[in-house]
Amino acid sequence: MTDRGLAAIGTEANAVRAELLSGRGWALQVSGEYEEGLKLIDQARRIGEELDDTRLVAITEHHRMVGDFTYGRMTQAIERGIPTIATLGDLELHWDRVECVGNTKLVLYVRRTLG
Repeated sequence: MTDRGLAAIGTEANAVRAELLSGRGWALQVSGEYEEGLKLIDQARRIGEELDDTRLVAITEHHRMVGDFTYGRMTQAIERGIPTIATLGDLELHWDRVECVGNTKLVLYVRRTLG
């Protein structure tokens, strides 16, 4: 589905393109294509930085955090998740913040359980 959206909006760097790239990157990461997904998330983050869009950067950080967790990179996931929670709260992106809190809490729980 993201492929159709990306094809429809073209190659211009904009917020919609960044969100689609990040979402596709997240989906690829959790389905086993970590490196390919990470490339798309990084591309989306660069667009967010170029546009000076803190919201986009925070969303890409959350997606990257989920990928870190998926691949057992617990420390990186926690280090990425905690500041992202604060940023999403500052931006009043409540649903994204709740999702990030839940994911970060899961990472903390798994890390504590596994040692």
